[in-house]
Amino acid sequence: MLKMKMKFNISLALLLALSVSLTSCFKNDEDDIFDKSASERLEQVKKDYTDILTDKGGKWELQYFANESEEGYDYLFTFNKNGTVQISGYNQWIGVAQTGNPSGDVYGTDNSLWEINTDNGPVLSLNTFNKVFHIFADPADIPTTDGNEGGRGHEGDYEFDLMKYSGDTIYLEGKKHGLKMIMTRVASDVNDEAYLNEVKELKNNLFSPKIPRIYMTLADGTRYVINGGSDGIISYFPEGSDSIVTTETANCIVSHEGLAFLSSLKVAGHNIQRFVRQDDGSLLCSDDGTSVISAGPLAGVVTHKSLSWNFDAKAFGGRYQQLFDKVKTEISQKKSYSLGGIRFYYDDKRLGGESAYVFEVALKVKSGSYTATPKPLFKVTPVIGADGTLKFTDLTVTSVDRAATYLETFPAIKELLDALAADTFTLSSASALSPTVIKAASAASEADYVTIGL
Repeated sequence: MLKMKMKFNISLALLLALSVSLTSCFKNDEDDIFDKSASERLEQVKKDYTDILTDKGGKWELQYFANESEEGYDYLFTFNKNGTVQISGYNQWIGVAQTGNPSGDVYGTDNSLWEINTDNGPVLSLNTFNKVFHIFADPADIPTTDGNEGGRGHEGDYEFDLMKYSGDTIYLEGKKHGLKMIMTRVASDVNDEAYLNEVKELKNNLFSPKIPRIYMTLADGTRYVINGGSDGIISYFPEGSDSIVTTETANCIVSHEGLAFLSSLKVAGHNIQRFVRQDDGSLLCSDDGTSVISAGPLAGVVTHKSLSWNFDAKAFGGRYQQLFDKVKTEISQKKSYSLGGIRFYYDDKRLGGESAYVFEVALKVKSGSYTATPKPLFKVTPVIGADGTLKFTDLTVTSVDRAATYLETFPAIKELLDALAADTFTLSSASALSPTVIKAASAASEADYVTIGL
């Protein structure tokens, strides 16, 4: 059952303070504000917020939360001075509203009316139905859930108390349910659909199903394991603790800026809520300027026992390109053979009860209309250096699929594997948060490298 939250109206005294602050932002004169009545000051605040929302093209990004139990949704608003607003979104509920069935995230845009009202303070009211936004305020049962939310729906707000304006950011509270949100100004020439599609792609990269877990490293070095997130709900627990006992959950939103939680998380004495996307793909906490969310050291990602890495034959360099080309040439010279690929992973199935990290060399052997696919295994021990480098040691030929025979038949395979096992690799990736492709360059020469991908 979705939770509800009570809120208290801001006091008249706070309103007066707000009117002083806002008026000072927009007027250069030194008039004594107390020469005006309370109603006049309310009207001035109303005008000020109307001017703020329609200024510079009137386009804003709202990080919207309907309730405390589901993910947040990114919306773009374009406020016009004639009282109309264009609202655009990209989420599953727009699709549900259109078809009645979940069909994945769907882009939608619609125009409606808006105004600034004055209650105990300024209120942004979206006061006519908007088919892409008011779906969260519809009290009908949500058709895609197991429970019955009839009479409540998502419990989302469509009116918002405007609490503060600072640095092209407006701080809001849902008028009915009191959830705190922010709205930030966006360049007026932004294309709504392209912008929201970028956010969707950011979310897919942030919570890649290929990366089993990511980590939140706090300012003091404390590390939390983060699981899930593709549905906007993450679970997190201290690394090394009993996850069953210590796991907590939080709902979050991915925006163009990065990641934010609905409420501040109190973890290990830290209060953290908002993370900004960095050039390397990681997320830096803007609350303390130090805490980071990333996939952790790349060597740990490569050696994670649930992952399997394919060597990308099109992304080798230097000596390794030469060695790999030699393998392909040697195999192709036997017309019935071809190379299927090379993988690195942790094997717990094909070694007769033994578990080990292996290089797998997949071959295809044609005999008439029949094609065999032997996959000989070669055991190896990965060693992670204190500097984050990765080395493969103790290369051992197994008996799986006549591995020794294939090394004799194709000595270039042994030459390549021996080179990999004799080298030390420095790892890099385009994304510190979703490193699904990793470059492993020889520590001795950056020109010699292999590329692996999930």
